[in-house]
Amino acid sequence: VVLVGAVLMFGLFCAVSAPERYSLTVGSISHQTITATKDVVDEITTESRRQAAADAVEPTYHFQEGASEQVLSDLAAIFDELRTTQQYGLTLRREGETDAQFRNREFTETELEYARGLITTITLSDYQIETLLRTDTDTMEEMISTVTTAVQNTLNTTIREGQVTQSINNILQIYRVETSLFQNIVPTVLKSCIAPNMVIDQEATELARQKARDAVEPVVYLQGQNIIREGERVSRNQVEMLRALGMLQDNAYDYSVY
Repeated sequence: VVLVGAVLMFGLFCAVSAPERYSLTVGSISHQTITATKDVVDEITTESRRQAAADAVEPTYHFQEGASEQVLSDLAAIFDELRTTQQYGLTLRREGETDAQFRNREFTETELEYARGLITTITLSDYQIETLLRTDTDTMEEMISTVTTAVQNTLNTTIREGQVTQSINNILQIYRVETSLFQNIVPTVLKSCIAPNMVIDQEATELARQKARDAVEPVVYLQGQNIIREGERVSRNQVEMLRALGMLQDNAYDYSVY
């Protein structure tokens, strides 16, 4: 009697404690309302909110020592090569050739190849090199002076990591000179040498983002609260909550319940 009674009672307790299982997948329609059998965390929604909180944190920056000096040094080196190439163009001018004729002349492949060899700090297209070769000295020096001043003024402000392109566009808008030399070559020069003087402090930024993540409270469905309502399309986070509760047919048995 004791043995049979114990087996029967054990079977009854197992039947009562075992949660009902459902065959649901993401996107399917639930034909009944399903409530939480115990408190369960909506992990997907919680993680989404934590990630949004972390993404909203602005990066922490620190000043990069020597960045401005390096930019000006690189700029000067580039201009030295461009100036040498421009001067080489003057030597190609034929006797009696007018300014208009020289501006429209075609350079030989040998002349272009030699000009390419004079420029090692940046890469210019043949069209850009031809523009450089046709430029007179006054225009060249005006461009160098204007761009150098513009870069110096920009470096006196903040150039943040990730905002270099914006700083270059500001220079091109504010200090624009309506010459083919400025329009064709200066953007390439600036992209080659402008660098941020304020860089992201990865450690401090990650710490701030982690604090923002930790401050987000988990989304919890309390025991008895509806997880899915009848007629509702099932979402991924709902499926994962049912799986955490052991309420899906593909779940392994949670023997601790028994």
